[in-house]
Amino acid sequence: MREGRIDLLTLSSGDIKTLIQIGYNARYVPTGHIVFMRASWLWAVPFDLDRMETTGPEVPVIQGVQTNSSRGPSAYTFSNDGLMIYLPGQDVTQTGGFRRLLWVDRDGNEVPLPEIRDFRVPVVSPDGQRLAVVVVNNGINDIWTYDLTRNTLSPLTFNEATDFYPLWTLDGNRIVFSSARDDGGLWWKAADGTGQAEPLLTGIPNARATSFTPDGSQLVYDADGDLFLLTLNSDTPPQRLLQTEFYEGRAAISPNGRWIAYESNETGQLEIYVRSFPDVEGAKYQISNAAGGGEWPKWSSSGNELFFRTSTTQGGLEGGVWVVQVETETNFQHETPTPLISGSYYVRDSNRGVFDISADGSRFMLIGTSTVAEAEEHTHLVVVHNWFEELKRLAPPDPQ
Repeated sequence: MREGRIDLLTLSSGDIKTLIQIGYNARYVPTGHIVFMRASWLWAVPFDLDRMETTGPEVPVIQGVQTNSSRGPSAYTFSNDGLMIYLPGQDVTQTGGFRRLLWVDRDGNEVPLPEIRDFRVPVVSPDGQRLAVVVVNNGINDIWTYDLTRNTLSPLTFNEATDFYPLWTLDGNRIVFSSARDDGGLWWKAADGTGQAEPLLTGIPNARATSFTPDGSQLVYDADGDLFLLTLNSDTPPQRLLQTEFYEGRAAISPNGRWIAYESNETGQLEIYVRSFPDVEGAKYQISNAAGGGEWPKWSSSGNELFFRTSTTQGGLEGGVWVVQVETETNFQHETPTPLISGSYYVRDSNRGVFDISADGSRFMLIGTSTVAEAEEHTHLVVVHNWFEELKRLAPPDPQ
């Protein structure tokens, strides 16, 4: 169940009014704010004490405060003159699900990112500076963004419904994602978190956006084992791109727009295929080896390499990353796939098997594991002087 809500009780009348839909452990601050916990972030919202109502947007103000969302206690406090003290950490109810995000180069060298959460489906932004990633908290999936330069994690969606499978628009300004809200479909939201999420396609419970055409005008998604093409900023209904008696999904269009890679189970297990695009009946090639299978195809930015994951042990790799050299400019040609990266990275769970590639193709974003001890290693308190000034800067109170 999602973390609770914050209500205002008027003692004289017994009236109850909801102030904050998702949050807990709320406290009033003399600056004219209510601060509260949401996931393992401390949030703030301007609050008018005379009108007894919020007067501005909810804003995250401190990342990584130790908390227990199932019971409500959170390790933060502050004095009336602005001294803030908190214990860094995560939601202790989520310890069993913590995972690390890792950059892994072609030689297998790993560089872990500092944050430890129940991460799933990391997707690198077009400029390579950010990630869109699913964070699971109390069984609820939301989309977050990870600034790779500053190593800061920020929530993008907070909704009772499950949000999943993020995909950046080509200009990096928006993030498309699957959602269970409104009977399921595709939504998108500004990547900087401003504004509200807007629907692209509703009433399709299993829709999953996977690739844009090179000009960004159309979006490939899969639903119920078929591939579809959605034209953006148009009233044109989605076009069924590929339908067979088998499952097809997780499609990726080549950088030159002439080919589409996807996974299918027509051999009895998932394999990688490439077809011509947009005429998918023009040519078809099986890329992966039937002995090991393949899933989650990804093109290099140059279009001369195709990467995929395996879900079985093959060539000494269990769940590794494979690479195949391809030719896409004239007729499609491909070499034999070869193993590239091995290691303990999630692949069997379809929600964690995704990976992504840096813009220059030198590194891969994968999900590893972390121990409970790593997630609970914080034993020092953080003291922040003049915290009220920082709070007023991050969440300016209503000037009225």
